[in-house]
Amino acid sequence: MFSESGFIEKQSEPMGCTITGEPDQPVRSYYEIRQKKALLGRFKRLKCIDYEKESKRWVWLYYEEAKNLKFTKSYKDIAKEYRPIILGYLRIKSDKELLVDVCSFKRAIQAILFFDKRINLSCGFITSVLLINLIKLILLNRLISKKCSIVEIGKITRESIMLSVQRKNNN
Repeated sequence: MFSESGFIEKQSEPMGCTITGEPDQPVRSYYEIRQKKALLGRFKRLKCIDYEKESKRWVWLYYEEAKNLKFTKSYKDIAKEYRPIILGYLRIKSDKELLVDVCSFKRAIQAILFFDKRINLSCGFITSVLLINLIKLILLNRLISKKCSIVEIGKITRESIMLSVQRKNNN
């Protein structure tokens, strides 16, 4: 059956991968900022965060505090001439909204966990995640359900889904 349809002979196009070895998967996380000044202070203390004046955004680097994050290729597997690589971009859209853009699902998970430990809830917290691939929805739900509940699924298109999340009360 498959040989008749040509399914077996068809070769899929190579999938794009990040330098850390994960399949390309654009993901944007949205954070609500409560204290912008305190948030910026936390960014300035992190050696793995650098500010790009010309782009008016922060760059999250695979460096210092972030170099122990687990990816398909570890920090040591990446040639020194390519280090530190950019893991993602952080952009303050308004006094109340921070956007975190990464280019793989694994990086999105690592970013959520990484910044959850380093951004105090009084500074800001994650509110939603935009995926450009619906297949990852279940896996992301498992991650955020430990700390958050999905309270709304909206903006569903063929290419993407927006999830609104609410922090769980862990008392």
